[in-house]
Order: sequence, then C-alpha cells, then structure tokens
Amino acid sequence: MDVNLSSKITYIAQKQLQHTRRYQILIYVLIAVFDCFCSNAHMNTMVFVGYTPKHRCAVNTNDTRYYSKHYNKTYETNYDLDYKCSIINDNLKSSECKYGHVYDKTPIETSIVTEWNLICKYNILPEVSQALFNFGIMSGAIMFGFLADRYGRKKIYVSCIIIQALIGACASFVQRYWEYIFLRMFVGACEQGVNIIGFTLAIELFMEKERAIFATSYSLFWSLGGVYFALLAYLLRNWRVLQFFISIPWIFSIVLLWILPESLIWLISKNRFKEADKILIFATRLYPNYSLEKNYLSNFAEMEQNRAGPSSIENGKPDIKAKKSSNIYDLFKTPNMRKVSICVSLLWFFNMSTYFGWSYHTPNLNGNVYLNYFIHQVIEALSFFMTMLLIIQYGRIKILIIFQIIAGLSCIIGVFIPKYLFSYNMRWLQLLFVIISKMGFSATAEIIYIYTPEIFPTCLRTTGKNTILMIRIIIVNNIVYTINAYLLTVIFA
Repeated sequence: MDVNLSSKITYIAQKQLQHTRRYQILIYVLIAVFDCFCSNAHMNTMVFVGYTPKHRCAVNTNDTRYYSKHYNKTYETNYDLDYKCSIINDNLKSSECKYGHVYDKTPIETSIVTEWNLICKYNILPEVSQALFNFGIMSGAIMFGFLADRYGRKKIYVSCIIIQALIGACASFVQRYWEYIFLRMFVGACEQGVNIIGFTLAIELFMEKERAIFATSYSLFWSLGGVYFALLAYLLRNWRVLQFFISIPWIFSIVLLWILPESLIWLISKNRFKEADKILIFATRLYPNYSLEKNYLSNFAEMEQNRAGPSSIENGKPDIKAKKSSNIYDLFKTPNMRKVSICVSLLWFFNMSTYFGWSYHTPNLNGNVYLNYFIHQVIEALSFFMTMLLIIQYGRIKILIIFQIIAGLSCIIGVFIPKYLFSYNMRWLQLLFVIISKMGFSATAEIIYIYTPEIFPTCLRTTGKNTILMIRIIIVNNIVYTINAYLLTVIFA
C-alpha cells in the first residue's frame, strides 16, 4: 500500500479509537501490568536468586575447634587470610575449605550461590548464568522481533508470557546448576518478546502526539514492577520459592488472547482492514451514545484507492499486495536508515552501560539489600515522572543531552569523592552524587526507549528496536555484571 495512504488510514483509525478513551486506557494498563511486573522480576532475578552473602570456611564438628586449641598461643604468619576461601589447618598451613562453607543467612535464606557453593574458584559461575540469560535475550531480540512484525504483536506477546512462566517455574525445581542456567537462557529469550513487544503494542494504541506521556507512564509501571519484586523477594527468601512465584502466576495471561486487540497500526500496514474495523466497533460498546459504521476503514480505504485509480478491495484487502515482511538487513540498506541504526545503537550502548551497571550493583551498596533495591526503584520512578513532564514541553533531544551531561558529571565527581575528608565521613556526599547520576541515566534510558520506536518506520519498528537491543546486550550486559560499578561508571561517564 502507498505509504501516505497507510499513514492516513492509521491516523483515521487512531482518531476513532481516541473517542473510546476508557477502552484505550484499560487495554494499556493490562499490557503494562502483565509486561512490567513479569519482565522486571525475571530481568533482575539474579539480584536475589544469585546473591552472594558473607561467608567463611566451615570447620570440622565445632566452629571454635581450631581457635580453642591455639587461642592462648602467639604465632607468626607470613600470609594474610580472610577465611572466605582458605583456612589454617592443624599444621598451621593454609588450605582450602575442605569442610565446606558457612553462610550468613541474615539477608537471604538461600540462593543458587549458597546451594551450589558458587564462590571462591567457582565465583565466575553466577556471571556465566547472567551471560547465558543475556544470550537468550539476544536470541529473543532477533526471533521475536521478526515474528511480531510478520505475524502480529498480540499472539507473540501472550505466547512469550506463557512460555516464560512455564520455563521459569520449571527452573525452580532443577537440582543442578547447569540445568538452571540452561532454562534461564530460554526465560531470557521470552523476556525480550514480553517486554519489547508489549511496549510496542501498548504505545501503538495512541496517536503520535500522545505517545510521549504514555510511553513514560509505561516506565512507571516498570518501577512498580520492581517494587512488587522487592516485596516478593523480601517475603520469600528461599530462591526456589521466589523463582516459582515470579513465574507461575503469569500462566493465567492466556486470557489476554480473548481480551487484547491486535495493533491497529500493524493490521493497517498488512491491509487487514476488516479486522481493524472489528476492533473499533468492539471498543464503542463501552459508549452507548457513540457508534461507528461496520466497515468504516475498509470503505475509507476503497474510496481513497478509487481516487488514485481503479482498484478493488476483497476480504478487507486492496488489490495492491502488502509490503514484503522486513528483516534485520533492511535497517542498513539505505544511507539514512544506516545512519539512524548506527547512531541509535551508540546511544543505547553508552547510556545503558551505566544504567545497567548501577542496576546490577545498587543492592551491593552499604545497607540492606532489599531496601537498596527498593530505593533504586523509587529513584527510577521519580526520574521517569520528571522526564515525562520535560519531554512533553521541550522534546526528546535537548532533554536527552542535558541529562547525559548531568549524569556523566555526577559519575565523575561521585567516584573521586573520598570516603573521609579531614576525619569527616563523606559517604553521604558520595550517595548524593550516586542518586543524581542514577536519576540522570534512568531519564536518558527512558528517553531512548521512547525515541527508538518513533524513529523507525512501522514495518521496521519491532525489528529495529530489538536489533538495537541485541547489539547492546552483546557488549553491555555481559560486562557490567562482572566489572566493578565505580570503574564502569568512570569509563562511560
């Protein structure tokens, strides 16, 4: 179909849907809740499930045995032990913890680290788990972006939620570490389908001038999902129980197949006008005083086609064939699209590097792990709300640049503030700049999240965004989880 005609019909359809605002908001909230509450938990599972508590070597039968035997003697040692991974034996030699380890169960009762002893020489294994999860996200970005653009948003979105729920629940019963990370890789793939396609499906409910406020509001649901996950983790401190309950409830999302409508924009881009008409007519049921003719879009499309030249519409489709399904190569075919794809990729890379660095390491700051994660979500919610107000007034690019500068400077200043200055504790000032930089990077992440689908055409929207995410995941997520948060922040500031 002609691009101008498609845009015109899309505008007419969304204008009609705008008259059914209660229906729009209801569908929007349903998508946001099922997406953000589910995705946030699975994306940040390793914060609690992979938590490494304080630990030390266990001793045989009695934890005071080695100390009671030698407590009143003085020994000279040429080594410095922290007793996390080695201990002094009866011969006063350093040896590995042959009797296992003792873990601090104050913050978290069990995690995969404590159950499978993923510490000392095995401490890389939690990072391997996260790397495989990110590989799953990368795979999902390629696969589900293509499927959503070809077969529709709704079916792929709901299917991903259900599959993710089933696989996530199965992961809570595994007995081996490798089984767990294998299943988690598939959870990551489905997470991409849930999160990105859900966002696209929700935003395509609204006209372009309304999308900024609803896209930012969508991120507030993400923060609420984080608060929900923090509360659930606080109540369920056994990793198996937590893994089960962040997964299995979402299997009931199968009802969304009968509740959610398909994206009007996608249906129109595929010339499926009769299906789009049915959605508009169904939406008017909540409004007794508002009615719409049965084949409103089909008749409008036929009239516009007749103006351009002889054509016919059969079964809701013009005689002009729909555009061929897009793929990843279309993002780099033309010079302009190539420039857009590269620039957006760089924006995602630099901003999300520090954003995810803080996200992974915030719970490891001084204090309670649950409180730290909760504060992290509150800071995000405040930054999202502030961003919503600013981008409506001043647009995307100006605010993006300002927040990037603020966040970068805050990172640099915060890292070089000493813990103590003239015997005064300066950690409060460090925390202040951490909060400012966190708000800045949350705001920039939100703006990029909104701007990316806007800059790509409809036929490439999901493919484009998922491909950009894939490029970010390959490089970013697999390094921020292993690098010290402060070093990472200085590098990208």
